[in-house]
Amino acid sequence: MLDGSTETALNADAATLGFCAATVAAMSERDIEKDVTVDYFVDTLRRMADAIEAGESFRIQVANTRFTVPADAVRIVEHEVEDGEEELSLELQWTRREDDED
Repeated sequence: MLDGSTETALNADAATLGFCAATVAAMSERDIEKDVTVDYFVDTLRRMADAIEAGESFRIQVANTRFTVPADAVRIVEHEVEDGEEELSLELQWTRREDDED
């Protein structure tokens, strides 16, 4: 549950956060993936979902880069199948704004 602030701080080390690499692709040329524990994955998803459901922006840190995901980010569910392997991605996409300097 959110604490009522307009931003929820989500501290995530990219060494353990692979599922949202697409969210930082627009910031620079980087793509980060890493396996994580079930508990870590679920906790991070739950905190992100709470912010999204409340219509709030939130801050997250990935690979020593902290940034804000705006409340109006586009939400995308993607399913890929290639060479017998499947991938499910939950993505947030937005255009970085001038005032997003962190």
